[in-house]
Amino acid sequence: QVAVLMLTRSDFYPRLIDALPQIVELKRGDGHVDLLAPRDGEIGQIIRVPAAMAGLRFEEDRDSASRLDDVLRDATARQPDALPLLQHLLHALHAQRSDDGL
Repeated sequence: QVAVLMLTRSDFYPRLIDALPQIVELKRGDGHVDLLAPRDGEIGQIIRVPAAMAGLRFEEDRDSASRLDDVLRDATARQPDALPLLQHLLHALHAQRSDDGL
């Protein structure tokens, strides 16, 4: 027995079905699970938990007293389609981290 797991973003789904119409039949019954966009608190966890596990901390802006993780969470929550961009940004921040934080 073979199980196949396939993930796709909802905005790519119509193009996927156009390219591979047989997928519609494969996802009948229990073969399809929709995941909702994460809520604000979940976005915060997406940002903070991996950073904490890596021993990193987010810096606070001296002028506004805003923390970078809060700014990222709020911006992503306003635009749920921004999750792939958030992933790219967090990867870039990790690559440019310093001993003082992100």
